[in-house]
Amino acid sequence: MASNVSVIDFSSPNDERLLRRLKLRKNAKKRARSNHPVSNAVSYDPVEQKVISAFQQDCAKKKQDVLETIHNSEEAIIAQKAKLFDRSYISEAKVEVADLKHYFKGFKRQYIDKRKLHQEKIEEFKKFRDDRKLLEPPGERSNVFWYSLDLLMLLAVESLLNMYFFKSGNELGLLGGLIEAFGIAGFNITFWFVIGWWGIKRINSVIWYNKIFGYAFFLFSLLAIPTTNLLIGFYRDVLTSSLTPERSEAFQKAWGMLFAMDIKLLSPSSIMLILLGIMMAGWALQKGYKYGHRYPGYSAKFEEFQKSSDLFQELDDELREQYIVSLAEISAQLSEKIQSIKPQIGDISARIKRVEAYISKWESYLKSRCKSVNSLLANYRDVNTRSRSDAPPKYFSTLFLDEQKLGGDKIMRALGSNKFDLDVQITEISNQVDQVLNNVLLLEKDINQLLDWEDGS
Repeated sequence: MASNVSVIDFSSPNDERLLRRLKLRKNAKKRARSNHPVSNAVSYDPVEQKVISAFQQDCAKKKQDVLETIHNSEEAIIAQKAKLFDRSYISEAKVEVADLKHYFKGFKRQYIDKRKLHQEKIEEFKKFRDDRKLLEPPGERSNVFWYSLDLLMLLAVESLLNMYFFKSGNELGLLGGLIEAFGIAGFNITFWFVIGWWGIKRINSVIWYNKIFGYAFFLFSLLAIPTTNLLIGFYRDVLTSSLTPERSEAFQKAWGMLFAMDIKLLSPSSIMLILLGIMMAGWALQKGYKYGHRYPGYSAKFEEFQKSSDLFQELDDELREQYIVSLAEISAQLSEKIQSIKPQIGDISARIKRVEAYISKWESYLKSRCKSVNSLLANYRDVNTRSRSDAPPKYFSTLFLDEQKLGGDKIMRALGSNKFDLDVQITEISNQVDQVLNNVLLLEKDINQLLDWEDGS
């Protein structure tokens, strides 16, 4: 980075040349012959004034160059500081933290309410599980799609097989047989699946009346499955007889044959139909029994509990992502900004030191020139004193030029204040960043306290 400090020659000029140009010794003797300056003189005589004027002109020119250089350097420092100490990112961070804090208040109420509901679901699930002494977990939730697909495959197989048995005696032929077969298969599989799932599972219940219902459904199934399939077998024989009646009439005749238990009258095809129906009903029954957990209602309770857990987990994830991640990003951005300031502060400090060193060179040069002019004046006065007949003026021994008279006021720029201001602004920025980070930590603490709970499931 450029220093903005111009190169000025601070080497002292050859004073002997000035001595010869002004003919200082010759003029000292010449002035002494007429006893000038007079003994009561209190100010510099014309020769001394010429010497002083020559030095003042040289110093004035250099001082102007120095002032211009310092001014340019200070403008660069001020511009760099303004860019460096742009605190808009702190204001933006404050606004972000304030917004997060504001939104978190509303979110916190919502979170606590939903957590309370979730805890109620947990307690309800635990009570259901503990009251029934269900020590094992409910396992994976049944996949409704694949289970339904399995049942549809079962339905399709029974429908296609039944179609063969019902095509005879149906005015629509194979299509009619398929429709009738599908209806019977649909009832056979769906009904017994529901009985297995909703009824027989109750055998596993610890509640006495539920257990009684479960055994009742089991006994009902043992009786009803062969009975309903015998009825369908008799119904099929009636439909396929030479005297094909209406279906309502056929159904009534089938009931009569069932009550009479005329099993010997069944045709081989109807017997095969009955066996197929019993097998498919039993399969549907055990499918219903195995659907979900063996204990009735346990899978449903677990599904309800799991749904509550999933919904609450989404809320939990939202809290972490929306607030904790955002706060971490704010902290990281502020820390990164502070880290990026450090090298720039070093550059500004180096720039200030270079200008201070430049002023120091100027002050050293001014002292050197002051020493030179006083040396020439002393030389002039010594020659004048030795060459005159009366006493020299009193100021010859006292009035020597100082730096202020030679170079004007001492250069006092805002470098010191710049340096002080640099430290002040660094402190202010650090304090403001710390304040934002403290607010971030407080909000993070509040969030972590909200998240720090056990569901106990």
